[in-house]
Amino acid sequence: MRLFAVITAIALLAAILPAAASAAEKADVVFSIRDDLSVGETISIDFGQPMNSSIDYRLDEEVKSIEVKDSKTSLAHELIKSDSGYILRIQPQGDSQLTISFVSNRLVFQNSGVYQFFTELSLDARIIDVRIVLPEGYGVYRNSYRPGDASVSTDGRNIEISWSLSDSEPRIFSVKFERLNMEFNLWIAATITALAAAAFIYRHHKKVSRHAKENARQEFFTGFREDEKKVIEYMEKHKTAYQNKVEQEFKFSRAKMTRIVQKLAEKRLLAKKRKGRTNRLTWLKEE
Repeated sequence: MRLFAVITAIALLAAILPAAASAAEKADVVFSIRDDLSVGETISIDFGQPMNSSIDYRLDEEVKSIEVKDSKTSLAHELIKSDSGYILRIQPQGDSQLTISFVSNRLVFQNSGVYQFFTELSLDARIIDVRIVLPEGYGVYRNSYRPGDASVSTDGRNIEISWSLSDSEPRIFSVKFERLNMEFNLWIAATITALAAAAFIYRHHKKVSRHAKENARQEFFTGFREDEKKVIEYMEKHKTAYQNKVEQEFKFSRAKMTRIVQKLAEKRLLAKKRKGRTNRLTWLKEE
């Protein structure tokens, strides 16, 4: 409770104050917490209509690395000190899109090895999506975040806590997080390494097996003529066939087909059985 009281007293209060009276269509806000515990904030707003009047973004600290742009170009802006903090004043150029990004040093606090991100956010938009991205190697502490209806996910490197809101009421966003156990991290790294090694061995084995099969097949075809190879491939595929049908398939003469069948039968690659005026051929060689 003591830590919470201190944070509440110095929390960041940010608000978009456009000259236009109507709410924006959509706003996306991303807080990316860095390894040094500074926070990169990016606000992307779709006003749904061209904006020409100045827009104020209110802050209670002097942020750094400020960038402002619309969908086409960078926009003129200035950070003005006021009685209640700072105002980032932006001059739109008739575009409906606006993106603001900067770095803050006063949004993360630490107490007994537990870190807490804390801010109050107010945006006049119909739909607001908010994401907080933890640094790599950190996880949420005891499911402690607010508002409580968040979604928690990961891309395999960083954990994200996200909200989708449908009103513009001011809200406090807070997440407690901690560094993940090093042994656990090492176990994950070892598991990933083992899986990668297994995948490499599997791919290598498949490659070697494929090459071995190709070499064996080339060796198998050695000594056969092209017309004989055609019949072999046909019989490998169909397993059984009538001799006169194979003749028609490749437009062989009866004499040529008889010679090929005789040779393959002598090599015990196929068997022939008299059926009416032709032979029924059966492929004998296993894969």
